[in-house]
Amino acid sequence: MSRKTLDRRTLDDDDTLTWAIDELVRGDDNYQRQTKKILRMQTRLRAAASDDAFAAYMRLEEAVNARFGDALVLVARWAFQAGQHSGRRRR
Repeated sequence: MSRKTLDRRTLDDDDTLTWAIDELVRGDDNYQRQTKKILRMQTRLRAAASDDAFAAYMRLEEAVNARFGDALVLVARWAFQAGQHSGRRRR
């Protein structure tokens, strides 16, 4: 699988950058292991919790994931810009 190139055009489009980050992390073995662990834990929680409690948990999980996705986009932009500035100093 080829990865999306991290360039100015990718960074300037939220959807394209989010897709590129998603592609990168989903290809990571550790990320896959953690995802499987989370799914097992969610399955156990679902069996132990009431419908209302589990629905509240899932809404919380969605909000946390959205916040983390926004943070990844912010960090990718920061890293790209930092790399551009450090490259200029070396020339």
